[in-house]
Amino acid sequence: MEHPFVTMNGINPYRHCSHRCVYCCSFAQGCATPWYSRRDVMKELTRALETLPADQKISLSPCSDPYTPEEEQHGITRLILEELHRRNRPYFVCTKGTLVTRDIDLLSDYSVDHDVWMVLGALDEKALSFTEPGAPSPQARIAAMYQLVEAEISLTVNAAPLLPWITPAEDLYQALPHCERIHMCPLQVQHMGGKIKLFDRIWTQAELSANFFAARAEFTPRDNVTWHDPMPDIP
Repeated sequence: MEHPFVTMNGINPYRHCSHRCVYCCSFAQGCATPWYSRRDVMKELTRALETLPADQKISLSPCSDPYTPEEEQHGITRLILEELHRRNRPYFVCTKGTLVTRDIDLLSDYSVDHDVWMVLGALDEKALSFTEPGAPSPQARIAAMYQLVEAEISLTVNAAPLLPWITPAEDLYQALPHCERIHMCPLQVQHMGGKIKLFDRIWTQAELSANFFAARAEFTPRDNVTWHDPMPDIP
């Protein structure tokens, strides 16, 4: 599915997402091609920012990852971040991409209000190569997280989705750097008809939710960890 450059809550630098996560709720899987060239993106960004409230924290990006490998060539996300800083517009970045470390110079500048989130829900590289075939390995993502934390960037880790039958939540927590916040989120498949085939079996939403609740019960509570309940089933 092709998503627009600007939505009600943020900006999509790219039409699709080459991480190709099998559970994607925005159905954005595909080659990440820029909406606009480097020459034209500033004009379109100016128009987009005029439609978003000045105090709104702009998402990069709502429907596709802003740091897929294509960003290294095109640099569209970097241009947008530079302009947001120039205009003092608040924003947040949510990514699986390790290229986020390229922009540490901007992301460590807190004269502009912003948040940085990285996404990782398991540590098994073989498993994630199936569920997130175009995304960086878990080891590469963890290394990027450590770089961000060492640069004194306030980092939130989003375990979305947590895959506790692949990696227990405790093991995931122990592998992460010290983060301001960690969100443990269930795998939601209501948008896929309430079931998903993963590896060698089909999982229903009820089974995924039960697995998630069991993982939460086994986890030692921490002040910086928030568990998010599954959404109610869609009638």
